[in-house]
Amino acid sequence: MTRDRTRVLFLNTATRPPLGADVAVLSDIMRCLPRTAYEVHAGCAPGSRQAPTPTFAAFSRVPDVRVHPVDLGPELSGLTGTRKALAALRSLGVVRDLYQLARVVRRDRIDIVHSNDRPRDAAVAVLLARTTGVKCVVHVHVAYGGSILKSGGRQAAAMMSAAS
Repeated sequence: MTRDRTRVLFLNTATRPPLGADVAVLSDIMRCLPRTAYEVHAGCAPGSRQAPTPTFAAFSRVPDVRVHPVDLGPELSGLTGTRKALAALRSLGVVRDLYQLARVVRRDRIDIVHSNDRPRDAAVAVLLARTTGVKCVVHVHVAYGGSILKSGGRQAAAMMSAAS
C-alpha cells in the first residue's frame, strides 16, 4: 500500500522578534506545498497563550498546518558570560521536549524533518531525523563554501543543491 501524501515537519526555534528571512521562507514553503501531495507540520516554541512567539504566530497563520509546540530552550545569541551559562542550564528541559517531538515524528509518520541553518535548528533536525530514521533537510540561507566539503558534509548529506 502506498501513501498518498509526504509528511513534512518544519522546525524553527526562533523565539524573539524580529523574525528573520528563514521564518518567512519556511512559511512560504509551507503555504505553497500542495496539500494533495503533502501533509504539513511545524514545530516551534509556543510562548504563552497571551503572548505567542512570533514564529508560532507566523506558522499558525499558514492554512492547513499542524503546529506542534516545542520548547528547545532560550536563544543564546546576544548573551555573554554568566547570562549565557544560566540560560544554558535552564535548557535542561530540552531533553523532554526532544523526546516529545520524536513521538510526534513516529506517531504522525513524518517522512522529512526540514529546518533552517540556525545551529540549534540544524542540530535538532539532524538528531531527530537520525533517531527516528527519517530524512532531514537543512535549508542553508548563507553563502555556500568549500569548508563543508572538507569537513565531510558532502558525504553525510543525502542530497546537496544550490540556487542563486
